[in-house]
Amino acid sequence: MSTIRRLFAITAIAATASVGLIGSPASADKPITFTDTPSFNEPDPCNPSVDMTTNLTVEVSLHEGHRNNDVVTGKIIAETSNGYVGRGRFTDVGGAQFFSSTQRVMVTNPDTGQRYIVKIHANGNPNGIIVDNFDIVCLRGFVAQD
Repeated sequence: MSTIRRLFAITAIAATASVGLIGSPASADKPITFTDTPSFNEPDPCNPSVDMTTNLTVEVSLHEGHRNNDVVTGKIIAETSNGYVGRGRFTDVGGAQFFSSTQRVMVTNPDTGQRYIVKIHANGNPNGIIVDNFDIVCLRGFVAQD
């Protein structure tokens, strides 16, 4: 599973499980915070012939009952086995009938100058997830394959 799919899964699961599909309390409570540290292997977006291990640190803050919606926000720190480092943010908002998720993570390899971005925007309802934008793009230093 690729980085973008992992990032999407982390916040989509949080949004789906904690927001619209199970309801919200009547008033805003103190945020619930936690950290997740997924790790996985995938091809380098700028050099697809090279496999890399991606380690994420995801700091999540869940605000239940915020204006009758739940809001999940967080920071993502990414490090890879071949030298990429980066960070980003995500926001999920949901209620009984919808949720919307936005994520953006910029990752750079300071040794090679290569850079890629992970961008996601998705909407959903109790019937499923509708992905509007789901991109991982090498912005600098793409290595063409034979």
